[in-house]
Amino acid sequence: MKKILSILLAFCLLLPCAAAMCEATAAPSLHDCRYYFEHKLLPTELYQNAEQMLAFLRENGLYAMWRNFAINNGADPVYPEDRYRFEEQTLDDGTLLVRLTFPKPEDSLLCGRVYMLRNPETGEAGYFTVEYDTFMGEAWFLCGWTPNGNHMNYSGMDPLPSPDSTDYQAALDRETDAVIQLFREGAARDAAEE
Repeated sequence: MKKILSILLAFCLLLPCAAAMCEATAAPSLHDCRYYFEHKLLPTELYQNAEQMLAFLRENGLYAMWRNFAINNGADPVYPEDRYRFEEQTLDDGTLLVRLTFPKPEDSLLCGRVYMLRNPETGEAGYFTVEYDTFMGEAWFLCGWTPNGNHMNYSGMDPLPSPDSTDYQAALDRETDAVIQLFREGAARDAAEE
């Protein structure tokens, strides 16, 4: 029964976005599919259906959500499952922090990581992306999406060292702290009010 509910939830989460994507292009490229997933589907679900999306991620993982979305939109999911990670923790003020790790992007504007924060008491939420860019050489940027669909570019980021490096965890912690600080300063809320 749980498996059936998971499949139904996945279908309900993905169908509206898949339909919108199919209207934009008959055969989306892998880049287009991944961009839409990271920049449209996930922030929309955070701001509109957070509990359902988080329940699906907890039960099935990030790769299952990506795979369903890619296949439903005519793209090969291509990336190995072990390159997708879903991690969550509760901060000292009760805010839920979710970090999603994706395969290293090959193209500009795709994400290496996504951070979703949600305060269950206030309902405030924030969606932050760590985006890869090759327009002016290889670079990373900390960006975000507001509840009304505005894209924000907050700052440049240093690339993370290799995951097997002794410096990796400290660099990831610094990145996470920067995202938490932006959320606590109300960056997403303030940008939405512009």
